[in-house]
Amino acid sequence: MKTVVLMQRTTLLSVAVLLTLTGCGFGLGDDLARADEPQVAFADDAPGWSDVSSGRYRPSAPDASDLEADLHGLYLAPPDRALVRVTVRAETEGSREAAGQRVREVAASVRDALGQGEPCRAQVIDYSGLRRSGDTWSGDATLRYDVDLRGLEDAGARFERLEACMRRFGALDAGGASDVRVSAPIVTVDDPDAHREALLRRAAEGRRAVEAMDALPGAPAARTCYSRGDVTLGRRSLRGVALQLDLECPSTPPGAAAPGALAASPGIVDGTL
Repeated sequence: MKTVVLMQRTTLLSVAVLLTLTGCGFGLGDDLARADEPQVAFADDAPGWSDVSSGRYRPSAPDASDLEADLHGLYLAPPDRALVRVTVRAETEGSREAAGQRVREVAASVRDALGQGEPCRAQVIDYSGLRRSGDTWSGDATLRYDVDLRGLEDAGARFERLEACMRRFGALDAGGASDVRVSAPIVTVDDPDAHREALLRRAAEGRRAVEAMDALPGAPAARTCYSRGDVTLGRRSLRGVALQLDLECPSTPPGAAAPGALAASPGIVDGTL
């Protein structure tokens, strides 16, 4: 009987404490109700904010500046492929020759497991020198994992293709490798120079707009712009790869010395706009 009374008193005390904490604003019931809800982060939130009662942390807010760049005419090219670097380590005891053979066998096993056909293709591209520690030899092999994204219309389709290939790592038969290290995918375009004409045409349109101002009274003289035709890759995402053209519009043309300045080296300019 005493045991039953003690349990009843303990239960009543627990309920009283719970009601007291809830009434004082600790919000235990609210925290439990929000356990499965996502944490929403706004840019004005203090960094590192955390909900102590639930042990959940608020993520950092994203930056929207790239969306503005898109509206203002950023040149985006659809990505042709995603590249993943895979490093495989193999260890064995015995001779150096046996270790070298082991590294090649393990690399080939990983290559075959990841796939050699479309749209996922793995290729062994490099080996490290062998290392010895006591009786154990080890060596690394590097593979290039290529995910073909050509012909896909939007980021969603590219995401599905990439994830279908990356899921193969979840069931990977590494052939006895001691460890396998996988980089984050990087998207790229096969031939950035193929977009040079389009980039030059965009730059020329801006140039013509500046020339039209020369006829206005008091308008400053238009500058001549120079380009070597080098196309570089900027921001990358499954939505597109930003391409940029080297373009300089100096106040004095290369080769002509500005007041108090040295003349530019000749022969570096291939084209003008």
